[in-house]
Amino acid sequence: MSSHRGDGIDNPRPIPNLSDPQTAFKVSRNPADGQLEHFIHGLITEEFDGPEPSPETLAGLATYVRSLAPGSCPVAKERRIEPGNFAWEARLAVQAAQYALDAHDRTGARLMIASARSQLGMLDERYATPGLARDRDALRAADAALAAIQDGIDAGAKDVPLRLTAWMATEPRWEKQLDRDQSRSLFDPAILAATLRKPAAQAGQ
Repeated sequence: MSSHRGDGIDNPRPIPNLSDPQTAFKVSRNPADGQLEHFIHGLITEEFDGPEPSPETLAGLATYVRSLAPGSCPVAKERRIEPGNFAWEARLAVQAAQYALDAHDRTGARLMIASARSQLGMLDERYATPGLARDRDALRAADAALAAIQDGIDAGAKDVPLRLTAWMATEPRWEKQLDRDQSRSLFDPAILAATLRKPAAQAGQ
């Protein structure tokens, strides 16, 4: 499927597990030789036909991969999926965008804002139930503000850091609103189950 590496034949290969023990990983993780950076760069720009990553983004990805190991994470525990999970991820992404701008990495900042907007989208779809229009309006206003900030980054606007700070300041307000209405949203297991049982046309009303 890649314009750089594709051969037009349906012959996919297994994706390497980057968290395997180092002895099983075919690409050196030694920071001194730069092989891992070269490998990740090829995946982004050739395997997936992505844009050229900034040096900061490439270095961050390589550092992340080097930290992966089978014993790095504890045994997974179940946790309830709540609005705060997604809001927290959005805040982290916006903070990362602020750090990227401080490092003059506009590409990385734009990517992090896109990640925050993705979290807002997942919240929005879970508030697609009757009577929650106010919640959806709040989420879409927050998303529109981030979209405008992305445009500001593209235009080189000087006030982007200030606008990111303002967004962070308003986030707790709509998160509190979402938490209050959680029991009427698709985060509630009973409402989700009832919605899934409805015919598609009726569920979308």
